[in-house]
Amino acid sequence: MTIGEIKQRVADIEAVEDNDFESSHGNEDNLHEDVLQAIADGDFGEASKWAAEALKSCDIDFHRYCA
Repeated sequence: MTIGEIKQRVADIEAVEDNDFESSHGNEDNLHEDVLQAIADGDFGEASKWAAEALKSCDIDFHRYCA
């Protein structure tokens, strides 16, 4: 996992936020899970940077519904 990959995934989430908030929400959940999984797997290379970058998706304004 690289910072560039995370930035791209955040950009992808933002790109569809208005048209498909369900996909945006799912993609955001997947991104956060993937970052946590990488850290859990022992890949601590840039863990704090990955987390900070991934959390930028929380600043994207789209509906987040939970059942």
